[in-house]
Amino acid sequence: MGTVNWNANSKLGFLRSVIDPTDELGFKNELIDRIQWTALKRHLVDSKHMLDYGCGSGRLAPRAKSMEIKYSGIDTSMGMVETAREIHKDSSLDFRHFDGSTIPYADSTFDTIVSIGVFIYILKTANEAAVFSEIKRVLKPDGHLVIVEQASLSGQKSAAAINVLTEQDYVAIIAKDFDIENRYRVRTPEFSERATKWTTNKKVPRFLFNLMVGGLAEQEFKTATSAPDSYFKTRLYYDFLINAKLRKK
Repeated sequence: MGTVNWNANSKLGFLRSVIDPTDELGFKNELIDRIQWTALKRHLVDSKHMLDYGCGSGRLAPRAKSMEIKYSGIDTSMGMVETAREIHKDSSLDFRHFDGSTIPYADSTFDTIVSIGVFIYILKTANEAAVFSEIKRVLKPDGHLVIVEQASLSGQKSAAAINVLTEQDYVAIIAKDFDIENRYRVRTPEFSERATKWTTNKKVPRFLFNLMVGGLAEQEFKTATSAPDSYFKTRLYYDFLINAKLRKK
């Protein structure tokens, strides 16, 4: 997807491969991962079988299993799929390579489709209609699509993005066939001063960071959800979440 070489990135490790490949220390990626999960997990409590669309290294897989959710993950990068299989040596976790269009599952297989940082590479491309047609096909009636994506109010974009996209760009395509139940911002492009100190200090012991990261993520999440539009209009981009239910025909 996009201009990123995902097969090459797949060799960088569990989180560097799918978030920030320059984060050698790892604390920044761990905090971003935890912030995104903080936002996402509340929408999975009723799920029984979820599809991780663009699963990357499979970072959601063990979390889904801990919630007793049957997990399936697909990705266009064979390197990512192989990495996910190597990391998660669990036969109950289903990782599959696909062509970016046809989802390799039967109709009405999943009650939830989850995706993080994938649709930024799909919207406003020739593949957009085919992707959403397949998503609708494999979702059960009243199934949910839950995405965490990048958007901008400043007309700028991150280095990885193809297009400058607003939240409304995502809403416009999703609302054609889904009822949007939740929508809110989950992460600002920069951390608070406190979180920055924790994620950049090479002297911080990993065990201590592990104890702190949950609280840091909750605080960063609250900051993003409460910040006004005027704040985001001066920032490069931000992460937001949409939780939408497939509309009955």
